[in-house]
Amino acid sequence: MKLVNGWSQEEIQLLCERTDCSTELVIEFCKAVDKQLYKMLPTEAK
Repeated sequence: MKLVNGWSQEEIQLLCERTDCSTELVIEFCKAVDKQLYKMLPTEAK
């Protein structure tokens, strides 16, 4: 299973479904945003 900056394939797929964005856009987001830093954001900022 390939990870992208801490994001698993399942999480990437879930983000695609939730945001209705293409896989390519979500992967670019995941490359730019470390998962651990994202998890520290307040809920309203996500």
